[in-house]
Amino acid sequence: MTRNALAALERWEAAGGTWLVRPDAGESTIVDLITCDGCEMMGQLVSSDPAFVAYAREGVEKRPTGRRARDTGENSSGIPGTQI
Repeated sequence: MTRNALAALERWEAAGGTWLVRPDAGESTIVDLITCDGCEMMGQLVSSDPAFVAYAREGVEKRPTGRRARDTGENSSGIPGTQI
């Protein structure tokens, strides 16, 4: 995905969904899209677009107290991360 990944992530947030960044994805950033209750992963966004990478990192670094999938920072598959 290119810049469409950022637009999709912003739409997901606006609809109340949560997300988490998977650790160490190499050159790309992988974001899991989680239901608003934090119980189910609905999809993934993968991009190496600088705007998407910066947005995801900003979410991890500057907004770690936002909505989280369950209160543990994990999605239903048990993969740790931080989401908005």
